[in-house]
Amino acid sequence: MKLSKKQWLCGGAALLSLAVFGVLTAVSAYLSALHEAQNAASRWEMDGDVPYVQMSAFLTQDASLTSDTLQYIRETVDSSMRTASLQAPEGARLWYDAYSTPVGIEMASGTKRYEAQAQVTAVGGDFFLLHAPKLLDGSFLLESDLMKDRVVLDETLAWQLFGSPNVEGMLVTINQRTYPVAGVVAAEDDYASRKAYGEVPRMYIPFDLYAEWQEEYGDTAVISCYEMVLPSPVRNYGKNAFIQAVGAENNPTMLTMENSARHTLAGRWANLRNLHDMLVVSKNLAYPHWENAARMIDFDLAMLLAGQILFLIFPVYIFLVLLWMGWRRLDAFLTAKRLAYKNRIRSLVKNEES
Repeated sequence: MKLSKKQWLCGGAALLSLAVFGVLTAVSAYLSALHEAQNAASRWEMDGDVPYVQMSAFLTQDASLTSDTLQYIRETVDSSMRTASLQAPEGARLWYDAYSTPVGIEMASGTKRYEAQAQVTAVGGDFFLLHAPKLLDGSFLLESDLMKDRVVLDETLAWQLFGSPNVEGMLVTINQRTYPVAGVVAAEDDYASRKAYGEVPRMYIPFDLYAEWQEEYGDTAVISCYEMVLPSPVRNYGKNAFIQAVGAENNPTMLTMENSARHTLAGRWANLRNLHDMLVVSKNLAYPHWENAARMIDFDLAMLLAGQILFLIFPVYIFLVLLWMGWRRLDAFLTAKRLAYKNRIRSLVKNEES
Protein backbone atom coordinates (compact mmCIF):
# COMPACT_ATOMS: atom_id res chain seq x y z
CA MET A 1 0.00 0.00 0.00
CA LYS A 2 1.39 3.36 -1.02
CA LEU A 3 1.59 5.86 1.82
CA SER A 4 0.42 9.43 1.37
CA LYS A 5 2.59 12.46 2.03
CA LYS A 6 0.65 13.17 5.23
CA GLN A 7 1.27 9.64 6.47
CA TRP A 8 4.99 9.96 5.74
CA LEU A 9 5.13 13.25 7.68
CA CYS A 10 3.27 11.76 10.64
CA GLY A 11 5.58 8.77 10.68
CA GLY A 12 8.67 10.96 10.50
CA ALA A 13 7.40 13.20 13.30
CA ALA A 14 6.68 10.14 15.45
CA LEU A 15 10.21 8.79 14.92
CA LEU A 16 11.70 12.21 15.72
CA SER A 17 9.65 12.46 18.92
CA LEU A 18 10.73 8.95 19.85
CA ALA A 19 14.38 9.92 19.30
CA VAL A 20 13.99 12.98 21.55
CA PHE A 21 12.33 10.77 24.16
CA GLY A 22 15.34 8.44 23.99
CA VAL A 23 17.77 11.33 24.48
CA LEU A 24 15.81 12.63 27.48
CA THR A 25 15.76 9.11 28.95
CA ALA A 26 19.54 8.82 28.56
CA VAL A 27 20.09 12.21 30.21
CA SER A 28 17.78 11.18 33.07
CA ALA A 29 19.74 7.97 33.60
CA TYR A 30 22.99 9.96 33.67
CA LEU A 31 21.66 12.44 36.25
CA SER A 32 20.21 9.64 38.41
CA ALA A 33 23.65 8.05 38.76
CA LEU A 34 25.50 11.34 39.21
CA HIS A 35 25.71 11.46 43.02
CA GLU A 36 27.34 8.61 44.89
CA ALA A 37 25.78 9.95 48.10
CA GLN A 38 22.31 9.13 46.75
CA ASN A 39 23.21 5.59 45.62
CA ALA A 40 24.55 4.15 48.88
CA ALA A 41 21.79 1.51 49.09
CA SER A 42 22.49 0.09 45.65
CA ARG A 43 26.23 -0.08 46.44
CA TRP A 44 25.64 -1.85 49.75
CA GLU A 45 23.17 -4.44 48.41
CA MET A 46 25.40 -5.37 45.47
CA ASP A 47 25.46 -9.14 44.94
CA GLY A 48 22.99 -9.60 47.82
CA ASP A 49 19.52 -11.11 47.86
CA VAL A 50 17.89 -8.59 50.21
CA PRO A 51 17.01 -5.13 48.85
CA TYR A 52 18.30 -2.12 50.78
CA VAL A 53 16.95 1.35 51.37
CA GLN A 54 18.76 4.61 52.11
CA MET A 55 17.09 7.02 54.52
CA SER A 56 17.88 10.52 55.76
CA ALA A 57 16.46 12.61 58.57
CA PHE A 58 16.96 16.38 58.53
CA LEU A 59 16.45 18.12 61.85
CA THR A 60 15.56 21.67 62.77
CA GLN A 61 17.42 23.74 65.34
CA ASP A 62 14.76 22.75 67.88
CA ALA A 63 15.53 19.05 67.55
CA SER A 64 17.39 17.25 70.32
CA LEU A 65 19.15 14.39 68.55
CA THR A 66 22.62 13.97 70.06
CA SER A 67 25.32 11.34 69.91
CA ASP A 68 24.06 10.01 73.26
CA THR A 69 20.66 9.10 71.76
CA LEU A 70 22.22 7.19 68.85
CA GLN A 71 22.55 4.05 70.93
CA TYR A 72 18.77 3.88 71.40
CA ILE A 73 18.20 4.42 67.67
CA ARG A 74 20.67 1.70 66.75
CA GLU A 75 19.18 -0.76 69.24
CA THR A 76 15.70 -0.05 67.88
CA VAL A 77 16.88 -0.77 64.32
CA ASP A 78 18.57 -3.99 65.50
CA SER A 79 15.29 -5.04 67.12
CA SER A 80 13.40 -4.39 63.86
CA MET A 81 15.94 -6.46 61.94
CA ARG A 82 15.59 -9.36 64.38
CA THR A 83 11.81 -9.17 64.01
CA ALA A 84 12.29 -9.65 60.26
CA SER A 85 14.73 -12.55 60.94
CA LEU A 86 17.57 -10.66 59.26
CA GLN A 87 21.12 -11.38 60.31
CA ALA A 88 24.41 -10.14 58.97
CA PRO A 89 26.89 -12.65 57.55
CA GLU A 90 29.76 -13.51 59.86
CA GLY A 91 32.28 -10.69 59.96
CA ALA A 92 29.97 -8.30 58.13
CA ARG A 93 27.40 -5.65 59.02
CA LEU A 94 23.70 -5.69 58.26
CA TRP A 95 23.31 -1.92 58.18
CA TYR A 96 25.26 1.28 58.88
CA ASP A 97 24.58 4.91 59.66
CA ALA A 98 26.15 8.37 59.43
CA TYR A 99 25.48 11.71 61.05
CA SER A 100 26.67 15.28 60.64
CA THR A 101 26.10 18.90 61.53
CA PRO A 102 27.48 22.18 60.17
CA VAL A 103 29.92 23.88 62.54
CA GLY A 104 30.30 27.09 60.57
CA ILE A 105 33.10 28.99 58.89
CA GLU A 106 36.38 28.97 60.80
CA MET A 107 39.83 30.36 60.08
CA ALA A 108 42.43 27.66 59.48
CA SER A 109 46.18 27.79 58.89
CA GLY A 110 48.79 25.34 57.65
CA THR A 111 52.42 25.57 56.63
CA LYS A 112 51.79 28.67 54.53
CA ARG A 113 51.95 32.05 56.22
CA TYR A 114 48.42 33.14 55.48
CA GLU A 115 45.14 31.75 56.75
CA ALA A 116 42.15 30.49 54.81
CA GLN A 117 38.48 30.26 55.61
CA ALA A 118 37.06 26.75 55.94
CA GLN A 119 33.44 25.59 56.08
CA VAL A 120 33.66 23.04 58.89
CA THR A 121 31.32 20.04 59.12
CA ALA A 122 31.31 17.63 62.06
CA VAL A 123 30.74 14.03 60.95
CA GLY A 124 30.28 10.69 62.66
CA GLY A 125 29.43 7.08 61.98
CA ASP A 126 30.32 5.89 58.49
CA PHE A 127 29.90 9.29 56.87
CA PHE A 128 32.53 8.77 54.19
CA LEU A 129 31.33 5.23 53.41
CA LEU A 130 27.84 6.55 52.69
CA HIS A 131 28.91 9.65 50.73
CA ALA A 132 31.85 7.96 49.00
CA PRO A 133 33.90 11.01 47.99
CA LYS A 134 37.05 10.45 45.96
CA LEU A 135 40.02 10.07 48.31
CA LEU A 136 43.09 11.90 46.98
CA ASP A 137 45.47 11.29 49.88
CA GLY A 138 45.52 9.63 53.28
CA SER A 139 42.41 8.07 54.75
CA PHE A 140 38.85 8.88 55.79
CA LEU A 141 37.61 9.45 59.33
CA LEU A 142 36.25 6.22 60.80
CA GLU A 143 34.10 5.67 63.86
CA SER A 144 36.57 3.00 64.98
CA ASP A 145 39.49 5.49 64.99
CA LEU A 146 41.25 5.64 68.36
CA MET A 147 42.36 9.21 67.68
CA LYS A 148 39.38 11.56 67.55
CA ASP A 149 41.33 14.69 66.63
CA ARG A 150 42.20 14.11 62.97
CA VAL A 151 40.57 16.14 60.20
CA VAL A 152 39.85 15.72 56.49
CA LEU A 153 40.32 18.59 54.03
CA ASP A 154 38.92 19.07 50.57
CA GLU A 155 41.40 19.54 47.75
CA THR A 156 40.95 23.32 47.52
CA LEU A 157 41.63 23.85 51.23
CA ALA A 158 44.68 21.58 51.09
CA TRP A 159 46.15 23.70 48.29
CA GLN A 160 45.36 26.92 50.13
CA LEU A 161 46.90 25.79 53.42
CA PHE A 162 49.79 23.62 52.24
CA GLY A 163 50.26 24.20 48.52
CA SER A 164 49.65 20.49 47.79
CA PRO A 165 46.92 17.84 48.10
CA ASN A 166 49.42 15.32 49.53
CA VAL A 167 49.29 16.47 53.13
CA GLU A 168 48.51 13.36 55.22
CA GLY A 169 49.98 13.76 58.70
CA MET A 170 50.60 17.49 58.38
CA LEU A 171 49.19 19.81 61.03
CA VAL A 172 46.38 22.28 60.56
CA THR A 173 45.52 24.93 63.14
CA ILE A 174 41.91 25.86 63.88
CA ASN A 175 40.48 27.55 66.96
CA GLN A 176 44.08 28.02 68.15
CA ARG A 177 44.52 24.25 68.31
CA THR A 178 46.49 21.96 66.04
CA TYR A 179 45.16 18.77 64.50
CA PRO A 180 46.76 16.23 62.13
CA VAL A 181 45.33 15.80 58.64
CA ALA A 182 43.89 12.33 58.03
CA GLY A 183 43.25 12.76 54.33
CA VAL A 184 42.18 14.91 51.42
CA VAL A 185 39.02 14.40 49.36
CA ALA A 186 37.85 15.81 46.06
CA ALA A 187 34.59 17.72 45.87
CA GLU A 188 31.98 16.41 43.44
CA ASP A 189 32.39 18.27 40.20
CA ASP A 190 28.94 18.10 38.61
CA TYR A 191 26.90 21.23 37.92
CA ALA A 192 24.58 20.83 40.91
CA SER A 193 27.33 20.10 43.43
CA ARG A 194 29.41 23.05 42.26
CA LYS A 195 26.51 25.40 42.87
CA ALA A 196 25.50 23.86 46.22
CA TYR A 197 29.06 23.41 47.52
CA GLY A 198 29.75 27.13 47.69
CA GLU A 199 32.93 29.13 47.27
CA VAL A 200 34.39 28.39 50.72
CA PRO A 201 36.46 25.16 50.87
CA ARG A 202 35.50 22.53 53.41
CA MET A 203 36.96 20.70 56.35
CA TYR A 204 35.48 17.64 58.07
CA ILE A 205 36.13 16.99 61.76
CA PRO A 206 35.04 14.12 64.05
CA PHE A 207 31.72 14.75 65.75
CA ASP A 208 33.36 13.88 69.09
CA LEU A 209 35.82 16.74 68.58
CA TYR A 210 32.96 19.14 67.89
CA ALA A 211 31.21 17.90 71.03
CA GLU A 212 34.34 18.80 73.03
CA TRP A 213 34.29 22.30 71.57
CA GLN A 214 30.65 22.71 72.53
CA GLU A 215 31.25 21.46 76.08
CA GLU A 216 33.82 24.20 76.57
CA TYR A 217 31.07 26.74 75.90
CA GLY A 218 28.53 24.86 78.00
CA ASP A 219 26.55 23.77 74.93
CA THR A 220 25.51 20.38 73.57
CA ALA A 221 26.46 19.19 70.10
CA VAL A 222 23.27 18.32 68.20
CA ILE A 223 22.93 16.35 64.97
CA SER A 224 21.29 18.11 62.02
CA CYS A 225 21.43 15.23 59.52
CA TYR A 226 21.14 11.53 60.31
CA GLU A 227 21.47 8.93 57.53
CA MET A 228 21.17 5.17 57.39
CA VAL A 229 21.43 2.31 54.88
CA LEU A 230 19.42 -0.69 56.03
CA PRO A 231 17.73 -3.78 54.55
CA SER A 232 14.11 -3.67 53.48
CA PRO A 233 12.97 -7.26 52.79
CA VAL A 234 9.42 -6.11 51.99
CA ARG A 235 8.15 -2.80 50.67
CA ASN A 236 8.55 0.10 53.15
CA TYR A 237 9.89 -2.16 55.93
CA GLY A 238 13.27 -0.44 56.15
CA LYS A 239 11.68 2.98 55.74
CA ASN A 240 9.21 2.38 58.57
CA ALA A 241 11.92 0.91 60.79
CA PHE A 242 14.02 4.04 60.33
CA ILE A 243 11.11 6.43 60.95
CA GLN A 244 10.17 4.54 64.11
CA ALA A 245 13.76 4.45 65.37
CA VAL A 246 14.42 8.19 64.98
CA GLY A 247 10.94 9.15 66.20
CA ALA A 248 9.99 11.02 63.04
CA GLU A 249 6.27 10.23 63.14
CA ASN A 250 4.29 13.41 63.78
CA ASN A 251 7.54 15.14 64.72
CA PRO A 252 7.56 18.80 63.62
CA THR A 253 11.31 19.09 64.20
CA MET A 254 12.25 16.39 61.69
CA LEU A 255 11.85 15.70 57.98
CA THR A 256 12.67 12.24 56.57
CA MET A 257 13.69 11.41 53.02
CA GLU A 258 13.93 8.06 51.24
CA ASN A 259 17.00 8.75 49.13
CA SER A 260 16.96 5.44 47.29
CA ALA A 261 13.46 6.16 45.90
CA ARG A 262 13.93 9.76 44.78
CA HIS A 263 15.22 8.89 41.30
CA THR A 264 12.75 6.11 40.56
CA LEU A 265 9.91 6.74 38.12
CA ALA A 266 7.44 6.96 41.00
CA GLY A 267 9.69 9.40 42.86
CA ARG A 268 10.16 11.61 39.81
CA TRP A 269 6.41 11.59 39.13
CA ALA A 270 5.71 12.58 42.73
CA ASN A 271 8.17 15.47 42.40
CA LEU A 272 6.57 16.57 39.14
CA ARG A 273 3.14 16.63 40.75
CA ASN A 274 4.41 18.56 43.78
CA LEU A 275 6.89 21.05 42.37
CA HIS A 276 5.84 23.71 44.87
CA ASP A 277 6.73 21.39 47.75
CA MET A 278 10.20 20.97 46.26
CA LEU A 279 10.77 24.70 46.06
CA VAL A 280 9.28 25.71 49.41
CA VAL A 281 10.46 24.23 52.72
CA SER A 282 7.80 24.64 55.37
CA LYS A 283 10.03 23.62 58.28
CA ASN A 284 12.94 25.55 59.77
CA LEU A 285 15.51 23.37 58.04
CA ALA A 286 18.98 24.08 56.69
CA TYR A 287 19.83 21.31 54.23
CA PRO A 288 23.48 20.22 53.89
CA HIS A 289 25.12 20.97 50.57
CA TRP A 290 24.77 17.40 49.28
CA GLU A 291 21.01 17.47 49.83
CA ASN A 292 20.70 20.86 48.12
CA ALA A 293 22.57 19.43 45.13
CA ALA A 294 20.32 16.36 45.14
CA ARG A 295 17.19 18.52 45.24
CA MET A 296 18.44 20.49 42.23
CA ILE A 297 18.82 17.24 40.33
CA ASP A 298 15.37 16.13 41.57
CA PHE A 299 13.90 19.25 40.00
CA ASP A 300 15.76 18.69 36.72
CA LEU A 301 14.66 15.04 36.63
CA ALA A 302 11.05 16.11 37.18
CA MET A 303 11.33 18.53 34.23
CA LEU A 304 12.93 15.83 32.10
CA LEU A 305 10.06 13.50 32.98
CA ALA A 306 7.60 16.15 31.79
CA GLY A 307 9.54 16.30 28.51
CA GLN A 308 9.60 12.51 28.21
CA ILE A 309 5.82 12.37 28.65
CA LEU A 310 5.31 15.18 26.13
CA PHE A 311 7.48 13.61 23.44
CA LEU A 312 6.07 10.13 24.04
CA ILE A 313 2.43 11.16 23.55
CA PHE A 314 2.61 11.57 19.75
CA PRO A 315 4.44 8.28 19.00
CA VAL A 316 2.02 6.42 21.26
CA TYR A 317 -0.91 8.11 19.50
CA ILE A 318 0.48 7.11 16.08
CA PHE A 319 1.08 3.58 17.33
CA LEU A 320 -2.51 3.32 18.57
CA VAL A 321 -3.81 4.69 15.23
CA LEU A 322 -1.72 2.14 13.34
CA LEU A 323 -2.92 -0.58 15.68
CA TRP A 324 -6.54 0.46 15.11
CA MET A 325 -6.02 0.62 11.33
CA GLY A 326 -4.32 -2.76 11.37
CA TRP A 327 -7.15 -4.21 13.40
CA ARG A 328 -9.71 -2.82 10.94
CA ARG A 329 -7.80 -4.32 8.01
CA LEU A 330 -7.47 -7.64 9.81
CA ASP A 331 -11.16 -7.57 10.73
CA ALA A 332 -12.11 -6.78 7.11
CA PHE A 333 -9.85 -9.58 5.88
CA LEU A 334 -11.30 -12.09 8.34
CA THR A 335 -14.86 -10.98 7.50
CA ALA A 336 -14.19 -11.45 3.78
CA LYS A 337 -12.72 -14.87 4.45
CA ARG A 338 -15.77 -15.88 6.51
CA LEU A 339 -18.16 -14.69 3.77
CA ALA A 340 -16.16 -16.50 1.13
CA TYR A 341 -16.22 -19.67 3.22
CA LYS A 342 -19.99 -19.36 3.77
CA ASN A 343 -20.61 -18.79 0.07
CA ARG A 344 -18.52 -21.78 -0.81
CA ILE A 345 -20.48 -23.96 1.64
CA ARG A 346 -23.76 -22.70 0.21
CA SER A 347 -22.58 -23.47 -3.33
CA LEU A 348 -21.60 -26.99 -2.35
CA VAL A 349 -24.98 -27.55 -0.68
CA LYS A 350 -26.86 -26.32 -3.78
CA ASN A 351 -24.81 -28.54 -6.06
CA GLU A 352 -25.57 -31.56 -3.90
CA GLU A 353 -29.31 -30.76 -3.86
CA SER A 354 -29.41 -30.39 -7.63
